[in-house]
Amino acid sequence: MPLSILIADDARLTRNILKYLLNAHVKESNIIEAISGQQALDIIRSQPIDILFLDLHMPEIDGFELLKIIQKENYHPKIAVCSADFQDETIQRVKQFGAITFINKTLIRDQFEIALKSLGVI
Repeated sequence: MPLSILIADDARLTRNILKYLLNAHVKESNIIEAISGQQALDIIRSQPIDILFLDLHMPEIDGFELLKIIQKENYHPKIAVCSADFQDETIQRVKQFGAITFINKTLIRDQFEIALKSLGVI
């Protein structure tokens, strides 16, 4: 059964890089895209999501708020935060809200395989 993967990021370039890398590493997947936190939340509420790649700074609902809502509403995707805000405080905060791994956007290609291993995909 294919993995249902949601990429929530307002930057088209990041979404395209993540899709490219996912297609190269994950054999069977259904990749869905969201360009805002609200759109991501609507998708999560409407269908099961196995893995969420989440940007922190998006319109409508930011990634921090989306993490809180996901936790509060008892959804359980495996979450990889993908952000350029890679301060230790930020990383610890997102992990408190259920993120399994953190990918520094500026090093996305280098850190992607490590993130997939943390998520149990490879």
